[in-house]
This record gives sequence, C-alpha cells and structure tokens, in this order.
Amino acid sequence: MVVGYSGLHGSAEHYRWSFPGASAAEHRHFQGYDAAAAVFVDGHLVAAGQQERWSGRKFDHAFPGTAVHQCLRLAGLSITDVHAVAHNFDHGGLRKLYARNPLAVDRYDAVLDPCLQGRWFGEHFGHVPPFFPVRHHIAHATYAVAAAGRDRLTVVIADGLGETDALTVFAYRDGRLDRVRSWPWRASLGLYYSLVTQHLGWLANSDEYKVMGLAAYGDPDRYRQVFDDAVVLRDDGGVDVTFLGLPDEPALRGLHRPASAWLIDHLGTTRMPNVSVEQRHADVAAAAQQRLEQALRHVITAAVTETGIGDVAFGGGVALNCLAVGRLAGRACDTLLVPPAPGDDGTAIGAALAVLDLDAASASWPPLPLLGPAPKAPIALANRSDHIAAVADPQVRAHVGAQVLAAGAVVGWAHGPMEFGPRALGNRSIFADPRTKASRERVNRAIKQREDFRPLAPVVKAEAAPRYFDLPPAQLRHMTAVARARPTALHDVPAVVHADGTARVQIVHRAEHAVLWHLLDAFEELTGVPVLLNTSLNVNGRPMACTAEDAVATYEAGALDLLVVDNHILATTAWRPRVMDALRRAVTGAERQPRASRGEV
Repeated sequence: MVVGYSGLHGSAEHYRWSFPGASAAEHRHFQGYDAAAAVFVDGHLVAAGQQERWSGRKFDHAFPGTAVHQCLRLAGLSITDVHAVAHNFDHGGLRKLYARNPLAVDRYDAVLDPCLQGRWFGEHFGHVPPFFPVRHHIAHATYAVAAAGRDRLTVVIADGLGETDALTVFAYRDGRLDRVRSWPWRASLGLYYSLVTQHLGWLANSDEYKVMGLAAYGDPDRYRQVFDDAVVLRDDGGVDVTFLGLPDEPALRGLHRPASAWLIDHLGTTRMPNVSVEQRHADVAAAAQQRLEQALRHVITAAVTETGIGDVAFGGGVALNCLAVGRLAGRACDTLLVPPAPGDDGTAIGAALAVLDLDAASASWPPLPLLGPAPKAPIALANRSDHIAAVADPQVRAHVGAQVLAAGAVVGWAHGPMEFGPRALGNRSIFADPRTKASRERVNRAIKQREDFRPLAPVVKAEAAPRYFDLPPAQLRHMTAVARARPTALHDVPAVVHADGTARVQIVHRAEHAVLWHLLDAFEELTGVPVLLNTSLNVNGRPMACTAEDAVATYEAGALDLLVVDNHILATTAWRPRVMDALRRAVTGAERQPRASRGEV
C-alpha cells in the first residue's frame, strides 16, 4: 500500500515571516497550496481527498494529516500497513542554488528540505514508512497519464513553479515517461496569469477563474500588444514571460514587485478589491486570456511535433483554465486530456503513482474521481423541523428532486463518495433549473454570493450532450473543458451558457453515475430537457461540503430551498407543501410498473 500527499507545511507562515511588510495580496505567492492525500492498495486508487474539506480552509497548505487519516480509514487500513509514502516535491540537493539569498536558504531549511517531510509525518502518525520525495512535474505528469488512459501520450505540464521548472514536456510510450524538454521560472504561465489576477484586484492562486469568466466581456484588441510583449513565443517551443525577468532585490524575490510595476505601467492602476469592475478590466482579462491560449497552442503544437504523438495529457495549475482547454482541443493536438484535479491536489495521486507501476495503475483507473467519504447523516437530523422524510429509494429521491427543480427550487445534493478535485460532479452539488437566466442570477447572488459575470455549468446526459453542445475532443466527464453551445442550448438552457457562447460541460453516463443520470432523466421526463445547472455545494469563501453537517450548514447559509443529504430530505417552510406533494407523486410512481427512460442505453 502506498500513500501520496501534497502540500508544503509551514510555507505560508514562513512567507509572511520573510516579508513582514508585504500586502495580503503579495503574501499569496508562496508554494505548496492544495494539500491532499491519496491511498493506493495493490496498485488501485481507493481513496483521495483534499485537506481543505476537513479543515475548512480553502487551498489549505498544511500537512494533510486529517486527509491521510480519512483516506486510510476509507481503505480500512492503518499507518502501519503502509509500505511507502510519496511527497509531491523533491528539493533535495537544491540548497546550494539558494546560497546567494539568505532568505531562500532559510526557506529551504524551514520548509523545503525533504527531511522535514518525514519528520512531520512522524509527528502526526508516530510512524514513518519508507519515504520518497518526487519531483513536482513528475507527480503532475504521472497523474495526467493515468487519468488520460492512453498508451502513447505527449504530456505538457504548466504551472506556477515546481522545484526549478515552470514548463515541462514529456513523452509517454511503452509504459515509460521520459522528459523531453523543460523551461525554468521565466516560462511560468501560471505566475503570469496569477499576477494578472492580482492586478485586477483578486487573489493570486485563488481567483484566476474570475479572470477567465470576465474575459468573455472584454475586447482583447485593446491590450493585445501589451500581452504580446509580455509573453514571447520562443523558437524552441517554450515561452518567455518577459516581466518575470526584471531586476529585483534578492531579498525581495517572491513578491514580484517589478512585474507588478510593469503591469501598472502598461495597463493602468491596479483595481482595488472594493472598486467596481470596469470595461478596461474586462479588456485586460480578455487580452491576457487570449495570449495564454496562444502561448499554450505554441507549446502544445511544438511538443506534439517533437514527440510525434497527437494525444496530449495536460496537467499543472494552468490546465485548470477550461476555456483554453476547450478551445485548443482538436486544434493544437488531436485530443487534449486533463485529469480531474490538474492542480497540486492531484500531485498527491501522482506522487504515489511515481513509486508504483504507472502502466498497471493506469489500466485500473476509475472513470470518475468519487474517492472521498459518503455524508453519513446524524440521527438528530430526523428531529429537525424542516426534515421531510428519509427516502431509501434513489429513484424516489430523483423524482422528488426533479419535480421541485422544475418548479424553480434550488437544491443542495450531498450523496455518495465525495469528489476529488475542484469540481462538483453531482455528489456535492447545488442544482437549479437551467431553462431561465433567473436561476443563474439567484445562484450567483443570493446563494453563492459571487460576481454576476461568473458562469455556471451544465450537467447533461451523455446521450443528449451532442444535441446541445459542440463537444471538443477532450475529457468532459470532469468539467475540465468548455464546449461551444449549439442553438438548442441557447434556446433551452440559457442559464448555463456564458456570454461568449461557451459552457463548461459535464456529461454523465448512466453506467458510471447512475444516481445523477436518473435525476437528469427524471427532470427530462417533466421538462423535455436532460440538463441541470450544477455548481459546488458551498458558499463563497468555503470549501466544498464534505460531511452531512457541512451540507446542512451550506443549506442554511446559502438559503437553499431543499437539501438531499444521504437519504434525508430537508426543505424550507415555503417549499414544504410542494415537496410533500412531490414525494407522494414519486412514491406512487415508483409503485407502478417502470417503463424505459428516455435515451436509455
């Protein structure tokens, strides 16, 4: 049995200590976000989870002791059963690179030294199995390969920074992963996008998706030349982010102040968080997004030419840019395959894979990352005044949910194993009717408490998806790519189509995700539309719900109309009569002879 984990314990604390006069925004540029754990048994991935889901701190970087413990519990094992532990960074032997910068040396000794990882593991568990630090981009790449499920792949990893590399190309063939080429920190497309995020008044390493959403409302031509100058495409297939190479005081490296000053000189003042978003901000976002896509197309095209393999596995934090993925799939390569958790949380899985047989593990890969605990409802839940019923039959729950959704309710849904990765795939979701834009407005404003310009995603039955969306050659089970909406979608489900005519699609196969498929099928029976609006079960600033208690807290804080948690149904006073009626109808329907569902395969 092998445990893999990610995160850099103490990283944020050391960063704040190193730069006491820095702003809160500048303090976001440390390494080691998204601590997570994964457990493999006999080469099979059996459990994985992010530390934030238990700690309540988004992007938690601390040692994932709780996540490791919970994953071992799900596997039915203890720490003494573990044969090896793998970590997602290997800075071993790199201390001499930092010799000219005392703060960097101190950071190595306090945070980065691989020996510290074994010490922290021992402090949490009282036992340290054989310990293996893994190079960061190797961890990203092994996870991307396993999730892609292909025998031959070009692998592209782009993120903020690994140990020394920011951009790496691998070739995977004959069960071997070989590094083809890599580029250092000046090729960091992750840091490029994070600094633009900071310039637009949001938090780096957190709010990049806001830039991606805002880009749809902007004109890229206004700042096109600025970003052409900022990101230069190299003849060797790499990129050069020019403002990252500006002179800086060695003691202040990490704050990126010369880069921030360059952006101010060329784009105007930084937006303050309490200032309204203006058209110029949307234009900056559009130009920055366009240049990112051009840079990725350049990198991926060159990588495919060099390896001769047209299927590409894409990992690293930059691969979270689903807009770029959807636009580049089938253009820069044959297929562009992104794992469910391409950021650093996924490197917990990748680090473990690096000490296993990657080829054998890939052969048994789960189609969906439903790898966490189920939300076991406490007994006291049935005593709440808003408790409607405990319903064991999943078909009945689906029909109740579909009826109230069709009537305009916003429904929280917590059922089955928790998703691993940043996307809610139907087990920790908020659902709403996609047929009216009012649904999107309510979910964004009143429930999720977030900006109006941010899109919400569709979840759709796989057999119906081509009717609504022009599907790119990408992995669409995990919401990792946008698709172009067809006229049918624009007419029938406007709440899940963004201003640029795209949607971050999740397609659902009955054989893989039966509970969610039946909910969609029941909604189609009532409305003719096999699509729902889907977003994560959380409110702004909080991680996705993990436990039943988390789900109830989100239901209350987010003013949801209905919550299905485990087998229980809760409803607000206003919706109680309608839910009771829907329950009676659903039970009556379940007692009748079932008929074939629409599109059943």
